[in-house]
Amino acid sequence: MIRTEQREIDLENAINLYVNKFEKSSPSNFDEYSPYYVFTNEPLQQLIDLVDLSTYKKCLSVLAGGDIAFSLINKGFKQVDTFDINRLTEYFALGFKKRAIELLSYEQFLELFNYDFHALFNNQLGTNQALENYVISNMDKEYKNFWMGYKYGLKEKGYNPSVFHMGVNYILKDIKYRKQLSYLNCAEDYKTFQKKLINSTINFKPLDIKDIPQKLNSYDFIHLSNILDYSYLLYPDSRKAVNEGIKLLTEIYNKNLTSEGLIIITAILPRFISSLVWNRNYADLLKKYPIENFYEIETHGIKKKRNIVLK
Repeated sequence: MIRTEQREIDLENAINLYVNKFEKSSPSNFDEYSPYYVFTNEPLQQLIDLVDLSTYKKCLSVLAGGDIAFSLINKGFKQVDTFDINRLTEYFALGFKKRAIELLSYEQFLELFNYDFHALFNNQLGTNQALENYVISNMDKEYKNFWMGYKYGLKEKGYNPSVFHMGVNYILKDIKYRKQLSYLNCAEDYKTFQKKLINSTINFKPLDIKDIPQKLNSYDFIHLSNILDYSYLLYPDSRKAVNEGIKLLTEIYNKNLTSEGLIIITAILPRFISSLVWNRNYADLLKKYPIENFYEIETHGIKKKRNIVLK
């Protein structure tokens, strides 16, 4: 659980980020304090249906908007460890969104999360504030104090804030249409997931992906989403980006993946995956999953083979 001192630091940074978002520019870098995803931009339901998870017990995923962890729990995991460079993901995904699922009916959840993005973009309320405040009032103490302080602090500055104002937009109706999330397929699936979520544990550590080899233990299933893509944002030289990405992935493979374990990587920018596929160290460990109707998104699994150490 978050310490009160850390929560106060996070709150100050969140308020400053909000003001900068609407008064100066819309920040897009992935940093310690950044806007967060409201929903996944990946075909999680398709992927999880294609991957045999039955032999995996200990899993790690990037937190983002929480949907990878939620999907793994819906598939049967009782505990999911998560990480993210962005500290605000914990307050949104585990503080707000998780509690919303636990508290609200299927219809209420859809109403709350099917917000008016265009109103929010113009710093107007486009959400059901009664439901939003109900969720906040029923959070664990530090999450509740964060969101109450966030709203109060911004109202003092003349804003009328919502939890969703800091979200990166993904339209709920598109998520449902593409069937990206199994827990939102229908009311019955949602109720089943609610019970699983209440009886599960999601742990979180605020970490950059580069810290995983030194600061986390071993897992037999690791979902890295597409965060390796952002090597291209860190290094102007594309060859250096590929080399650094492969170096990091090799460390994670060797230090954090158990024998017979599996790493999932998704590419929104296929250049990195293409370079990785042709890398001699990984060529015989990769499997491409056939994801339909998702344009250029590619999803690959790296299966660890017994006694193979990558150089």
